[in-house]
Amino acid sequence: MKLLTRIPATYWIAALLTASLILFIGMRLDTGKLERGGVLAASQANAGAVKVDKGMDELPKDADFQTVAESEELELRLDAKTGHFTVTDKRSGNVWHSYPDPGEWPTEDQEGIWRTHLRSPVMLSYMDLTGKVKQPKETNLLEEQGQIIDAAVIDGGFRLTFDMPSKSFTIPIEVKVEGDSIVTRIVESGIKEGSLSLVWVRLYPFFGAEHSSGQEGYLFIPDGSGALIPYNQHNTNVNRLYQEAVYGPDISFKANDDPQSRNPVSIPVFGAKSGDKGFVSVIEDGAEFSDVVASPSGVFSGYNWITAQQNYRSSYKQVTNEAKGRFFITYNKEQRFHGDRSVRYFLLDRTKANYVGMAERYRQYLMNVHKLEPLKPKNDAKMPMTINIVGAERAPGGLITDRYLRSTTTSGAMDMVQRLYDLGIDNMVVNYMGWAKGGFSDYGAPLPVDKRLGGDSGMKAFIQFAHTLDIPVYLNTNYMFHTSQDGDFTKRKHGLRDLGGTIPKNIVSLGYLDKVLDHDIEYFKMLGADGVTLGVDVDG
Repeated sequence: MKLLTRIPATYWIAALLTASLILFIGMRLDTGKLERGGVLAASQANAGAVKVDKGMDELPKDADFQTVAESEELELRLDAKTGHFTVTDKRSGNVWHSYPDPGEWPTEDQEGIWRTHLRSPVMLSYMDLTGKVKQPKETNLLEEQGQIIDAAVIDGGFRLTFDMPSKSFTIPIEVKVEGDSIVTRIVESGIKEGSLSLVWVRLYPFFGAEHSSGQEGYLFIPDGSGALIPYNQHNTNVNRLYQEAVYGPDISFKANDDPQSRNPVSIPVFGAKSGDKGFVSVIEDGAEFSDVVASPSGVFSGYNWITAQQNYRSSYKQVTNEAKGRFFITYNKEQRFHGDRSVRYFLLDRTKANYVGMAERYRQYLMNVHKLEPLKPKNDAKMPMTINIVGAERAPGGLITDRYLRSTTTSGAMDMVQRLYDLGIDNMVVNYMGWAKGGFSDYGAPLPVDKRLGGDSGMKAFIQFAHTLDIPVYLNTNYMFHTSQDGDFTKRKHGLRDLGGTIPKNIVSLGYLDKVLDHDIEYFKMLGADGVTLGVDVDG
């Protein structure tokens, strides 16, 4: 007792408070919900160090997930040991996983590195650009026995870092719940590279992945206006993989000149449907550096999956002889694409879990975020119509130069529009093409309107006439290429150069185009045109 009395009372009070705090934290964690700012207990988990027997033990355990954030529609839960998350849709009760559907895992027979790809929260491609052999390699967090570090709860979700000391890569991420959507983000400021260089990263690539098991299901890919890949039982065939760059390939990096049969990706959107579950995703930050990758079952596994591949470097062709017949494909170590990368997953309610529901949700997103408004035709009772008028074209076969084939002069266009208007087609828009010298195929330096068609005065009179009928007139041109013999353009001085120093075709550099546009905009205003339509022909 004498020993006890020698300890000051303040020490006993501090000890009592500490014990109470520990008890309180334990009770809070037992509820399965973590408060904002809390550092997760498994924040130093070594995600791939332990050998796991094949089976359900390979996947995260339900008991390890804790609620980190909620909205009116969704509940976000995190397993800090693996870096994976689940989302419960309160409207339908559907549960989404950031990894393949665990209910179908016992029948998944994929082996090797692709089995660890399926289980990993992050995949990546890298290169050693300091050596002679420059061939990209793929890996993942589990394969590298990486760690989950710095895991913590933040407003609306969680943050954590994938640390892979074996490759000297550090990739910090955030995941948040916002209304009916989940937003994943790769945080640029914390990315670290060592001697190896990142090529691309796929974050939670198997979100919503499911087997083809008789349900109505499909992957939505942004091929042109959109296309669907049905969930079927496919045989192994890697040629079924879909991968296309958002907004099309960057010509300054384009290493493959082979013609493509697929339509260009014009919207940064993809999605998936399986039974009464569906989501549509919008690639937000970094869309211009992203690919959409879709893999039906039978390609790399039995799962159907679709994701955004975040590219940090791009290959280019380095020509090694003057005739451009010899070259090699390489990457630039110093030039990495920077910026945060974010993808927003809208989880669709059961009645909207289809292609139409995806389109409606994306339309609502555009209206809410980008303030787009529905087009309101001037005449709701009549179908709008766009009239394409071709002024002229050039054709080979002339004695000295190409023949000039005149099609529709400005006065002829006036007669054409009047006739259509008299027939009751009054809800129209005119797109005048091939009005420059050289005709439709004469790209670059398009000014002025060819005199053989009526010249500037004729075009101005036509536009004024169309405006009396409340009909807008747009003038079509192509600023991407320069095939005209007029103007001060020289390919060597003003042409676009790729990263290897080669000038591809007759493509105009942005520096030259900047001056041209400043001049041409005033010219189009002088004519009274309502706008300009741009032709983009990647074949030149």
